[in-house]
Amino acid sequence: MLTSSYDSTAVIWDAATGAKQVTMRGHTSRIISAFYNPNGDRVVTASWDSTARVWDAATGSQQLLLKGHNGNVRLALFSNNGGRIITTGEDGTARIWDAANGALLRTLTADAIPGFFTARFNPAGTRVVTSGRGGDSTVQIWDAETGERLLTLRGHKGSLNYAEFSHDGKLVVSAGFDGTARIWNAETGEQVQMLTGHTDRVRTAYFSPDDSRILTASFDMTARIWDANTGAQLRNLAMHMDRIRDARFSPDGKLAATAGFDGAALIWDTETGEPLGPAYRSGTSDSGYVVITAPAFTGSVALTYEPAG
Repeated sequence: MLTSSYDSTAVIWDAATGAKQVTMRGHTSRIISAFYNPNGDRVVTASWDSTARVWDAATGSQQLLLKGHNGNVRLALFSNNGGRIITTGEDGTARIWDAANGALLRTLTADAIPGFFTARFNPAGTRVVTSGRGGDSTVQIWDAETGERLLTLRGHKGSLNYAEFSHDGKLVVSAGFDGTARIWNAETGEQVQMLTGHTDRVRTAYFSPDDSRILTASFDMTARIWDANTGAQLRNLAMHMDRIRDARFSPDGKLAATAGFDGAALIWDTETGEPLGPAYRSGTSDSGYVVITAPAFTGSVALTYEPAG
């Protein structure tokens, strides 16, 4: 289990015993995101100290310092083959780095500050999708090799929270402040579906492993499951007592995990929409929220707790 914290550390824990295994120290400000590489032997972190860093997951030693953003770094994660890293910052840029030596390969520049909120590679690592924030309400698709902007997807009203490719790379799903999630054709930029029903901003939206469903998390305190082909709502997952920060499918798509600002995480049966067991808790509603960071969960959910501040 990988956690990141506002105390400027990232920690790997034994998910079965809860014992602390590895602590990664070096950042000088809060860590906003932490992700494993596909092999699970490296970790990349993003911090408000204007850097991202790569760590040895076995020892916690720092391997790379990715320095170049002018301001807080919001996100850092590996491509599917682990060969590249993409970061987003409050300087209005997303940056692509060589994961072997830390060299800066490409800089993607937003049309407005604060720029990109999230960025994700497609499965092949050849394209990047970004979601706009502030004055930018668009989803944009970029060539990861050249840095050329290929498509601008327009339709959301207001800022975006998230966008990602489907597992086959043919579609993109986006989540917005306008209370909708939208599905787009990744080749043409055409809007395929608009998922409506949430009554507050949609924080995240993810494809199921087979790309047949979408799981959304919203500040209206619900998560919802949708048919990706028709846009129909299939399940409404409602039990949180505060805004939901994140929601993820399990690798087989049979379960979903939700994490909220109420300090709780819940596991759900995606077929019935019923919660399975009690909530996992980390802190209280006035001291922080829970973020799901691990790519999979089986039997126990992997969470990151970030104190408020």
